[in-house]
Amino acid sequence: MLANLKKSMLFLILFVFSGLTCAQDFHVAIARWDPFIMITKGKATGISIDYVRELCRRLGVNLVLHELPWLRAIRMFERGEVDAMVNLYFTQARTSTMTFAIPYYENMNMRFYTYKKSGVRIKQHADLYQYEIGAVEYAANYPNFDLDAKIKTHATASDEHALKMLLHHRFKLIIAAEIQMDHMLDNSDNSEQIEKLDYAPSQTSAVHIALSKKSAFIKELPRINQYTRAILEEGLIESYAKKHIRKHTKAHK
Repeated sequence: MLANLKKSMLFLILFVFSGLTCAQDFHVAIARWDPFIMITKGKATGISIDYVRELCRRLGVNLVLHELPWLRAIRMFERGEVDAMVNLYFTQARTSTMTFAIPYYENMNMRFYTYKKSGVRIKQHADLYQYEIGAVEYAANYPNFDLDAKIKTHATASDEHALKMLLHHRFKLIIAAEIQMDHMLDNSDNSEQIEKLDYAPSQTSAVHIALSKKSAFIKELPRINQYTRAILEEGLIESYAKKHIRKHTKAHK
């Protein structure tokens, strides 16, 4: 009987120990968004990838990335089929299906781009009403733009798709995050054909990781905020940005 008791206690100890050491999988949907998420030969790199890897290391969880097109990624996330997404701007409407951590990258400037010799000139917000503007479907931009019913937009599947349509003169104007579009143009053969307008909205945005409200990791939000704050204070985001952002020197500037 004593031998059986010792075996039972040993089994219990091993069970508890295995539960403590077996890290959970943290499923994150990602869609290409240079320089935050860059996909090369199936490998993901970028500012947001470095951030979420470091976050998962501190949380003690296994990061599982799911590379998907933007719209499919956001829909899977809303349905709770993955735990989280990065590269998200906060909007009130999104809080019905997701919970936002504190931002890990702030002061994101949104800018407008056109093709050379398009004749487009924007001096104030109201000038935008003249044009149909290419904008990524379901993407947030900045409040004055997103909430203005007078602005006419043409939904695109991605920033790459929007740029391609602009180059084919399907519309005269697109909106995009400056850091993202400039980086994409710096790595494009078509950069000389594109012009960034001088008009710059005064409102900026911030990039967050958000958790699905259906995810078991929702209870980890305080720790995610704690570690995100530490990552920022340690200057890691700045180092990730220096590593992945190239200087913009081409004619679109």
